[in-house]
Amino acid sequence: MEKKRIALLVVSIIAALGCLGFMGLKTFCEKIFDSRDCEWANIDNIEMHARIDIPATTDCHCEYNEITATKKAVFSLEKGKLPEDYAVKNKLTKTEADAIAMADFNFENKRAILPAGESLYYREGKTSREDYKIIYDPKAGKIWVNLKFLD
Repeated sequence: MEKKRIALLVVSIIAALGCLGFMGLKTFCEKIFDSRDCEWANIDNIEMHARIDIPATTDCHCEYNEITATKKAVFSLEKGKLPEDYAVKNKLTKTEADAIAMADFNFENKRAILPAGESLYYREGKTSREDYKIIYDPKAGKIWVNLKFLD
């Protein structure tokens, strides 16, 4: 009887620790998802909302405007670290730079400049919580993101 009690106690402790670990991980993920600034978990937050995989980066410029609830970011990617089928995996469609409204990607003190006539990859989407636009320039190795929070 004593061995059964000890086994039941061990199983109970393991189950309780597992539940606490799961709750901690869930809370951590929610904190990343709800974060809007550019300081903490910026890439993870953008990946969750815009449903894109941001590969290894060398630089990032990001701005968050509290009044419009808009986050804009441009990522410089590490050369040679991007898979050939990156655009396909992230459901980006080839388009001409002239067809994209670049004003959506301008920062407060800096204009987003893309080479005219170049082929870029683009995707936009909207859910009940966010509206996003993504540009990928494979030649320059850059990804631009415009993320507007709707809630």
